[in-house]
Amino acid sequence: MSIKEIFELIKVYLNIVWSKKIWIVICALLFSVFLGVRAKLQPDIYKAKLSFIVNEDDSRMPGIGSIVGGLGLGGNSGGKNYEKIMGIARSNKLLEQVLMEKATINGSTDWIGNHIIKLYNYHESWEEHYLLSDFLYSSTNLSSKAAIVSTKKLVSLLRGDPSDSYSNSMLSINYNSESTFLTILGKTEYPDLSVKLAKIWYDKILTFYVQNSTEKQQKTLDRLTAKSDSIYTLLVGSETQLAKGTDKMGLIKAIDNLPISQQSRNLKIYVGMYAEVIKNKETTSFLLENKMPYFQTIDTPILPINKMNNWGWFIWSIVGFIAGGLLGVVLVAGRHYIIQELNA
Repeated sequence: MSIKEIFELIKVYLNIVWSKKIWIVICALLFSVFLGVRAKLQPDIYKAKLSFIVNEDDSRMPGIGSIVGGLGLGGNSGGKNYEKIMGIARSNKLLEQVLMEKATINGSTDWIGNHIIKLYNYHESWEEHYLLSDFLYSSTNLSSKAAIVSTKKLVSLLRGDPSDSYSNSMLSINYNSESTFLTILGKTEYPDLSVKLAKIWYDKILTFYVQNSTEKQQKTLDRLTAKSDSIYTLLVGSETQLAKGTDKMGLIKAIDNLPISQQSRNLKIYVGMYAEVIKNKETTSFLLENKMPYFQTIDTPILPINKMNNWGWFIWSIVGFIAGGLLGVVLVAGRHYIIQELNA
């Protein structure tokens, strides 16, 4: 096909499109109204962003990994396990802890779960469920069937579908491999609630992950502490007995010196044991502190915060008009091409 034929073909299609301009405009207007009304009816969502990094690499001190492994405390896990952090963050256990945390929102102090129920008026949407029609959390009903059902529903609202980037979840967490930042987003219709959710979730992630990462080492340290306390008690007792025996040496027979010799020998043993345990305890305490995951916040949400979508209904109407117009052109041109092919 020559260039002239191409231009002729374009001219034909332009004439076809122009002849159907009324239908194209109608299509554009329909899309414009649809997107405009949809944007108008959608509630504003406020996004609270909290970014942080996690440093749990014990390689910053030479030989630390091998020393830790030698003590049976576990060596370097091989870098930052961000997938583990995100998995823990999305777990039912942590999200339930978020719901059970108390916070002040709009001047009212209550559990986060109760704030969500009241702000979103879930009593109305849960009306068909007789257990939840007027349910609110309290210290006396946390084990009730209504609390279990409510918690399950609220956890689903908080988490949404992690695999769907467009999921209407109230909380989400993502990892950026380039910046090595983890980012938490609190997304609700209420700015104060969004900020509180993001901050409380971060605190729960930090606490749980640090405890989980150092649990084995902490148990070893606790064992050494108990052992050192026990040996210290024996040491003090032996010193006391030796002192009493020495005070009586001028008044007793030579054969009675045997207990004193035994106490002296025991004292030397206890001193040696105590010194060894204290050394291991201090080493373990140092290594535990060095291996403690370090969380550092980069961005913390501060009120006022921005809406997730700054486009108003007018912008969406324009976008709808353009999209509808293009769709109308494609439909008209496509119809003409199909008719030509059928008649050929």
